[in-house]
Amino acid sequence: MSFAELEARSANAVMSSIANATATVSGGASFSVIFNRNYVDALGISTNQPAAVCADADCASLTLGSVITIGATTYSVREVQPDGTGITTLLLELA
Repeated sequence: MSFAELEARSANAVMSSIANATATVSGGASFSVIFNRNYVDALGISTNQPAAVCADADCASLTLGSVITIGATTYSVREVQPDGTGITTLLLELA
């Protein structure tokens, strides 16, 4: 088994164990995510930044502007941030 395959299996195992939400891509595919709304301070204005952390394989087709639903809320992907370990963070904004 290659390192990339081991990395993908590890990412999927982690996500299935600690995910706290399910994201559904416009069109129907669903996958597990760690969803959070971290507080950020932008130019002295406090706000939150919704983000979904997922396995690379689950979000490989997502790009800037892709639409996903988490719970009853629809988000647009603002940024895709793979970390090189098989995990990607999707920065989101309300769609």
